[in-house]
Amino acid sequence: MARNKTIHIAITIMAIVLVASLSSCTTKAQKELDTLIDYSNQQMPMVIDEYTVCTALVQESDYVVYDYQIEGGNDMMESISSTEAQRKNLVLEQLANSDFRDFVQTVTATGRGIGYRYHDAHSSRVVEIMVPCAQLDKALEESRKLHP
Repeated sequence: MARNKTIHIAITIMAIVLVASLSSCTTKAQKELDTLIDYSNQQMPMVIDEYTVCTALVQESDYVVYDYQIEGGNDMMESISSTEAQRKNLVLEQLANSDFRDFVQTVTATGRGIGYRYHDAHSSRVVEIMVPCAQLDKALEESRKLHP
């Protein structure tokens, strides 16, 4: 009976240490993410192409989101909306770039995914493309195998 109690106490202590260390990692990742986002937002607005301007990088509860302002009206917004799957794949393919991969690792360490929000400059239409944390984690694992 005393041995079971000792084992129970040891497991409880190990769980507390694990939670504390994970919390510490999350806090460290959150501070790093805050710094990266602050730096990125100092560079905004950033012209991407003749139709697209990145206006901000924002943290939300489940995602870190790039906000874009889109010129080109409904045709451009429809093009973005109709190619959501291809755009998600492009995000995952970008993990071959070590800088982007490092950024994504920091984002996923905080339990978030990455999102892209496109605002039509001439209407209230918004198109969102969100890549959840779990999908990014899986892609990161595959990317590490291909690009150590």
